[in-house]
Formats: sequence, C-alpha cells, structure tokens
Amino acid sequence: MYKKTSELWNMVFKEACEYDPYETIKIPEIEEAIDWLTNEIDSVIDFGCGHGKVIGRCLTKGVSNTCGIDISDVAIEAADKIINKYFPEARAEFICGSIEKLNDIKDKSADGAVIFNVLDSLLPGDSLSLLKNLH
Repeated sequence: MYKKTSELWNMVFKEACEYDPYETIKIPEIEEAIDWLTNEIDSVIDFGCGHGKVIGRCLTKGVSNTCGIDISDVAIEAADKIINKYFPEARAEFICGSIEKLNDIKDKSADGAVIFNVLDSLLPGDSLSLLKNLH
C-alpha cells in the first residue's frame, strides 16, 4: 500500500551518511524533546525511525531498550549498522515495515514513543490506528 513512500525513503536514505549518535541534533527543540522523553524511562519505540538518529540519542541518555520501525529497508540497514557500531551491548531492534508491524510488538513494552514526520505520510485511518496502538 505504501510502495511509493517506501521507494522515496529508500532514495533518501541511500544518500544518508553515517553519523555519530553522541553528537547533538542541531535543532534544539528536538534535543529538548529527547531529554524530556528519556527522563526516567527505560524503553522507547520510534515509529518511522529512519537511520536511527533519535534512537541513538535516546541510548546516549540512558534508555536501555529501543525498537525502531521504518518502511525503508535501506534506513533499517543503516540504523542497525550504526547503532550496533556505537552501542554493541544495547537492546536495539530494528524492523522494516509499516503500521502492521506494531501488531508484533508486545503491549506496554515501551515507556515512550517517537513519531517524527510520520502522521502526514500515512492514510488518515492508519494515522489513527498508529496513535491508538502507541497509546
């Protein structure tokens, strides 16, 4: 259903370069949001994780268990490679797919969720389903 979306993000992440997850994100509001999100929690799910930059920032702030889901297999491969390079002991899982992949995740297995730049890319019904599922 999201074939063109997947193809677009594969092209975007094909050009993406490796990053250092210890380097702060240049948008202060995003860094502040990550600080807020990671305050006293252990696990985060990032739906639309891309190449895992937000997950990397969460790991640097003490989150011990992360799950990233993205429709782009190129992004998932990059995220897995980068996060495993910098955090080989972390419990970081990356899943390629869309909204249906949330059904494979155990209820209440994450303390927080990230959904940057995602809702506007989904069909309205899928956006509602995503929000309900993450809640």
